[in-house]
Amino acid sequence: MRCLWLLLLLFSSVAIAKVDHLSVNRIEQSGQRMTWIYVNVVADQASFGKLRFYLVQQGTVKPLTGRPEGQFMMRLDSEGALTGDAELLVSTLLDSKDDALGRFKLTAAHVIQSVQPLSHAASAKQVPVTNSKATAVVVAQPAVATKSEQCHLAAGESLWRGANRLAVPYGLGRYGMMMALFDANPKHFNSNPQRLVNAELSCPSSDITARWKDEAHAKKQFELNTSQ
Repeated sequence: MRCLWLLLLLFSSVAIAKVDHLSVNRIEQSGQRMTWIYVNVVADQASFGKLRFYLVQQGTVKPLTGRPEGQFMMRLDSEGALTGDAELLVSTLLDSKDDALGRFKLTAAHVIQSVQPLSHAASAKQVPVTNSKATAVVVAQPAVATKSEQCHLAAGESLWRGANRLAVPYGLGRYGMMMALFDANPKHFNSNPQRLVNAELSCPSSDITARWKDEAHAKKQFELNTSQ
């Protein structure tokens, strides 16, 4: 009996993943060949490795392979294009659909057409061609940033990471900084803090930052906005 109890404790410790936030950041597609799904993940390192991702579409459930893209993002790779009923299922190490941590509809609003993942394109350092069909959303960071450029996201930098970098100088928490950037740059987001369409962000004014000093309130508003 004692051995069974210890086994159950060990089994539970392996299975449980503590995740503070999950959401779909964006989707990149290369015609009908490949799809890359970028997922925002806020979790400790141990929980990060326990997550399992599945693509659910047309009555099938397909496990997805992925790799970290910075501290707060995973890139999931899938062959082929998405269908209209596609969903992303996030579960834990047990691969049980009953313990799902999140289920997200993969809509057209998430999709950015691209020849290859933007993170790969940025590292390749290729000279851009004027007739390229790839959508450029990464902005080169200048050696010396002006005041209006100080809140630009660096090449390959997610909103989570950028907010974490900028939060301390503005006296805000990470969620407060994300909401301040969202308020200061409404045209740079597709009606959702996690749908960034332009990395050239202007810094928030003192009036805007004052509204987001309460980190608990900022987190609540962030989750409310991203759930829409």
